[in-house]
Amino acid sequence: MPPGWPIKIEPIHGGELLRVPHVRQPLVNMTFSLLDRLKYENNPDVWERHVAKALPILDRLEPICKSMSSSPRLSREMRVAATNWVNDIGAVRQRAAQRSKIVIGVFGGTGDGKSSTINALLDEASLLPTNCMRACTACVTEISYNDDDDPENPYRAEIGFVSPEDWMREIRTFLKEVAANNVQPYGDEDEDEMDLDASEAAEHPNVYWVLGTTRTFKAATGTDLRRQVERYIDSTDENDDETVAYWPLVKAVRIFTRAEALSNGVTIADLPGTHDADAARASMAKEYMKSCAAIWIVAPIHRAVDNKTARDLLSDNFKHQLNLDGSFSSVTFICTKTDQISLSDAMNNLKRHLDPEIIKYREKAATRRQEIKLLKKKILNLRMSSGLTEDSEDDIDTHQPAKRVRIERIDEYRKQLEIAENDLNDLDEMVRMACIQKRNDISRDTLRNYFNRIVREARQKSSLRRNDTGNAQLEDDISGNLPVFCKSSHAYQALRGLSEDDMDEFRGFFDNADTDIPQPQSHAQTVTNELRIAKQREVLAGIYQVLNSVSLWTQNTPDLAAALSSDTLSSLLDTFERVSQLGVACREVVILTSLHTMSATINVCLDHIQHNLNGLFETAHQAARVAETEAALIVFNWFLPKRSGGIYHSTLRALVVRRGVWGPWNLNEELLEPFSHNILYQWAGVFQRDVPGHLDDFLVDAVELLSRTHDRIMRKLRETAGEDLRLRGQLDMQLKLHKDGLKRISAEVKNTVNRAQKLASREPLQVVGAFMNAGYGHCMNEKEKGMMKRMRNVLSDHLAVYERDMFFAVTSVPEQVLQEAARNASDILVDRVGVILRTMRTDYVVALAKREESARRAEALFKDKMVEVLKFAQPLIR
Repeated sequence: MPPGWPIKIEPIHGGELLRVPHVRQPLVNMTFSLLDRLKYENNPDVWERHVAKALPILDRLEPICKSMSSSPRLSREMRVAATNWVNDIGAVRQRAAQRSKIVIGVFGGTGDGKSSTINALLDEASLLPTNCMRACTACVTEISYNDDDDPENPYRAEIGFVSPEDWMREIRTFLKEVAANNVQPYGDEDEDEMDLDASEAAEHPNVYWVLGTTRTFKAATGTDLRRQVERYIDSTDENDDETVAYWPLVKAVRIFTRAEALSNGVTIADLPGTHDADAARASMAKEYMKSCAAIWIVAPIHRAVDNKTARDLLSDNFKHQLNLDGSFSSVTFICTKTDQISLSDAMNNLKRHLDPEIIKYREKAATRRQEIKLLKKKILNLRMSSGLTEDSEDDIDTHQPAKRVRIERIDEYRKQLEIAENDLNDLDEMVRMACIQKRNDISRDTLRNYFNRIVREARQKSSLRRNDTGNAQLEDDISGNLPVFCKSSHAYQALRGLSEDDMDEFRGFFDNADTDIPQPQSHAQTVTNELRIAKQREVLAGIYQVLNSVSLWTQNTPDLAAALSSDTLSSLLDTFERVSQLGVACREVVILTSLHTMSATINVCLDHIQHNLNGLFETAHQAARVAETEAALIVFNWFLPKRSGGIYHSTLRALVVRRGVWGPWNLNEELLEPFSHNILYQWAGVFQRDVPGHLDDFLVDAVELLSRTHDRIMRKLRETAGEDLRLRGQLDMQLKLHKDGLKRISAEVKNTVNRAQKLASREPLQVVGAFMNAGYGHCMNEKEKGMMKRMRNVLSDHLAVYERDMFFAVTSVPEQVLQEAARNASDILVDRVGVILRTMRTDYVVALAKREESARRAEALFKDKMVEVLKFAQPLIR
């Protein structure tokens, strides 16, 4: 036997061990410890740098794996293993290339300080156009990081305009509204004439050239960019009839800047308020809310300083949607205009909350004011008695001795006055800062108490509520951790030199931190940091898993270690089965399970989820029947006199022209309210507690199954090789990576179901709007005396014909969305668990199965190449 050849120990008849020579193979004990070292790393940039270093390893690894997968010299088992490695490499690359859009929705009404808040967060003076909310009537303004490599133009904007078809519909709606009000010349026109007028208006040369286009702008400064886009999203001169106002044509506004707060990929969306007076704007905001990873609610601090005003911060519809979406934990409150404070009012309102030292400062300030008043009076009296002016006081040598004495006394009083005024400014500044901070603290407590009540009410009203400590703990966690920032944008901009405001207007703010702007700037990045780290951890774990699996194969010839015979390994892995047995046909991947228990675990989880969905569907059908029964009465009440709860006739006419949505009214929501009220809390219970709970149970059971199978194999190896098993550490690492993979699968299914339920919860309102649209259209044909009665009859007749189909669709459409989500959840569980189990089988086979000498010789060349790749990889991710 040539020197240096390892010895292979193989079992023979009766379990006896026999030493046989085999092909020399390069031995390498690779360790990859980077994941452990990064366990507590919270900087996503660090993770991304390491992933960037590790990804090129796959470029060297993949060609070898592809060659192995098609090599006729290798055993079928090794070709399958190599194919699995190629698939795993592709999955890692695909995950690394994925980019998720992470959106922070900033909700706030006009005048609440939302635009100034966003400008300050971006370290800008006035990047957002002055009247940006006009454009937001029809669209959302998004602000993202500018990735363009143009060094001279760090600012960019894209303005998308409505299509000619959409603009034609808008014009037709306007003409119908005019006709509904019997205003000439459109009152008596027929549909063909109205179409002709709409067509002519849509093709007007002033607007036609922008319809359906997207215009791009670049600028060196934020101010320059704002000036470029203002003409498109704001009418700057209401008295200039020659100026074209483009803002009604705007469909989308996207602004790109290199603000530090956006550097980690977050997008800030400027949205209408949570209690917006315009129902169309509020509906648009609610629709957009499903895409938001975080929801920031902006309101002036005077609305948050006591319980009575805080109660109105969130509308019922907004709270309803937060509950349906399960988004309570994503809410942040931002109180604005903290620099606007009256010291006298603040002292009266906050006196019992302030420290005694601050009260003393206030008293000293009052004393100083009296001293200043007295000193000014003394100076004035001396001037008047001596006939002095400020100019003559300076020429002291020309005066008689008596006057010189008076002048010297005036100078002394001036010095005392300067000291007193400086002292007063310091005292006022300290009192002002203390009042601002105390008001901020009270506002934070008030908002957290208010939010706690909202969450508690949502939990208590749940039809599935249980008196357990888990829900109470959840409420405490959500409300106790509610981020609340009380900030002054203008003070921050003045301190940063971003504006020309005089700092005397913002006394009490000593540094940037006092303005509370740096805190939400960091908070904006925190929203994305966890998601960024999770993604990079997943990519890095995928690279580790492939490298570990390859390393296990290269070490399948250790000195004095035992390999398992094919029969022995087969008996240990006799619980493999095809994925098709999990209920998914035409799948050929073999997976590991434990006496079919993995299949059972998945099926139990899916059965429980389906059971909850079925219960929800039954409740929805019952709620729809209630809504169907009450619909006629709801329509009848619209036409009652205003004093009896009805709607003004002029408002009703505007509503039917606008498809039931106008101003603060939404007729479609009123028709749907009985359904929404009866479904809300069971919906929240299913998707916030039940489905996540079943997936958590699945995770516990699945991890236990993997551990049990792994331990069985390790026990068998100890019987064969004793405690000297060099591959144990790497197999344990693979098991840990696979357990982490199961956690990600559970999280992915939760996200899949959550996205679907957000979409499904918005479908009923869309259904009602679609069914009622024709009825509203028929109402517009009614004119002259008795039209209100005829409109009521038209809507009542329309409901009589369509209400059954409408409320059937109210339940069936979201049901289809949720059933599709359940199928997707099944596919994810089966596919992704199947990949993990297939990979585990590959690891055990390539690491532990004995090889014939011919097979080892065929693998030798590939192993040499693989070891070189492992040596290349080790310093990169050690």
